[in-house]
Amino acid sequence: MRSGMRFWSGCWIRSTGRHADAIRRLAGAEGREHADALRHRRHIGALRDRDPFFTRSSRVGLRLSAIEQTSGNLDALSGSDRETVRSLIR
Repeated sequence: MRSGMRFWSGCWIRSTGRHADAIRRLAGAEGREHADALRHRRHIGALRDRDPFFTRSSRVGLRLSAIEQTSGNLDALSGSDRETVRSLIR
């Protein structure tokens, strides 16, 4: 264990000074919400680690929405690109 540190919800936190207040808060209702947020972040990270296309699909989805906003539909893409994008976002 690190000196003056405490391991909580997957991260090291200082157990003295202003961080002691944070630890006390983490033990209460705010702490449960914070723990849920950390758990969610770790879940998304695990999905990303398991699925190498997770972030790529997200980026393609964002690009697709930008294309749809400017052109109104997928016609802005060539035929093969359009099918590739559709298969990625399904």
